[in-house]
Parts: sequence; C-alpha cells; structure tokens
Amino acid sequence: MNKRTCYLVVAAILESWVYSVVILATVPMAAIGVVPAMLLSEVNISIFALIGMIMLVGMVVNNAIVVVDYAEVLRLKGTHPYEAVEEACHVRFKSLLMAVVTSIVSLLPLLSTGRGSEMKRPIAVVAIGGLIAGGMLAMLSIPAAYKIVWRIRFLWAKFRGREYGKTDDDEEYEDDE
Repeated sequence: MNKRTCYLVVAAILESWVYSVVILATVPMAAIGVVPAMLLSEVNISIFALIGMIMLVGMVVNNAIVVVDYAEVLRLKGTHPYEAVEEACHVRFKSLLMAVVTSIVSLLPLLSTGRGSEMKRPIAVVAIGGLIAGGMLAMLSIPAAYKIVWRIRFLWAKFRGREYGKTDDDEEYEDDE
C-alpha cells in the first residue's frame, strides 16, 4: 500500500482531507524508532522487516485516529479546537498507552531465538521500536499538527472577512428572515 492509498483510506474513514494529514504526520514519528531498533538488534532490512513496518503504520494510524476523532467529537459539542485536542490527548492517553503496551508485550515472543527466528525477529524489532517511539511522539505531534490546521482555518476565515464557522448559506438564511 503506497502513501496515496493510505491517505485516501484515512480520508474516507474520517471524511476529511485535512485530518488525514494530521493523522499521517504520526507515521514518520514511528519511523524514528525503527532505525535505532534495527541498528541495536542488528536486524537487516528484509521482507519481514517491511511487513513489520506495514503493521506498524496500521497501529500508529489507528492510535492517531482515536485522538483526532475524539477531538472532533469535543469540537462539535462546542469546545474550542485547541482545548478539544488537548482534552482528547488527556482522556485517550491511558487507552493509547494500554494499546501500545499490549502490542509490545504480544510481540515479545517473536524475539525468541531458535527455529524460524530469522523470519519472526525483524517483524517484532521493527514493530516494537516503532511503537515505543511512535507512541510517545504521537502524543506530541498530533496536538501540534491539529492546532496548526485550526490556526490556518482561523486565519483563512479572518482573511475572507468572516467569523469562523459562518458560511454563505448562513448569510442567505439571515437575509430571508
């Protein structure tokens, strides 16, 4: 699955092109942990390491979707976007931490040596390294990216001379009354 396909799938799930960028911004954060993990464990890039990377992207994107989706729920209830993403990170932190820890613990048996370890070990090393880095850094990158998106939206609305959230349709309804 290439980058465009991943972007389109996330955009379809969230029904937003913009939030897909916020979510996919967490993928490089996970990649930051992959390289040191592979160097420390002396694992070479192989098809199994690439399978681990595909697995890792799915787990990291899923964690980001949880945070962004909850921030959107809060925002639609009337919370300011900046406060919504901070609250979403605070509320969802425990569940994301549990998801990362259970994923890491479930991958530990793949690190064993013995028969077939050369096939299993790269998957585990890549996924564990990426989850450790991606799990920690995602909680920093998601709020930052989300706030940048909303800052641009607020500036665009100000540039157009409108209060954010007001559309041309709203003005038509006001004229009818």
